[in-house]
Amino acid sequence: MKPINGYKYIILLVLVKFQTLACECPQTKRDTLVAEGLKKYDMVFYGEVISIDAISLRYKIKVTELFKGNCKESYINGVTNNSCSIFPKKGYWIIYANLEKKNSMYIDMCSSSIALSEIHPPKPPILLSFTQIEKLEFENNYLNKRINNLEDWQYSLIKLREYKQLKDRKIDSYSWLIIPLLILNLLVMSVLLYKSSISTKSPQ
Repeated sequence: MKPINGYKYIILLVLVKFQTLACECPQTKRDTLVAEGLKKYDMVFYGEVISIDAISLRYKIKVTELFKGNCKESYINGVTNNSCSIFPKKGYWIIYANLEKKNSMYIDMCSSSIALSEIHPPKPPILLSFTQIEKLEFENNYLNKRINNLEDWQYSLIKLREYKQLKDRKIDSYSWLIIPLLILNLLVMSVLLYKSSISTKSPQ
């Protein structure tokens, strides 16, 4: 794995720190995070961040599964354009994003976007000064965080796929309705044309 240059690492640290200080996000409950995200954001999808540029703060994502929005390409570009937008790390994400311009988006820090890597967050070091009880509490808190992140990821993906299936079923039902309406319109037009031809042929 290619190491990150020192100056790039410093930029990332400063960016993360500035984001933390500048943005205050309201707490979102698990049972409402998907519904609120679908309502608030332009695009919702499951994808993989495949490349990042710590200098320009731009990144590229491969869209794997689209739940909301229009994305004609398999890839979409992202940009960290303000202090409250995320600069994501590489890996798989469930992303709630807003469009900036054609084929470009940004991820709001207060969105419900979540990285798969958060299921296995890096484990902080255990201090030598910890007692045995403190070590056990530390391990327990870390395990609970992993479980909570896994449940958030699974819940989001399940609910988003349910939303997509429901939307697809509605589209299918509309398509079945269109065919009878087209047939009815053709019959009405045929009758009108027939009546028109009869009236034209009738003697004055």
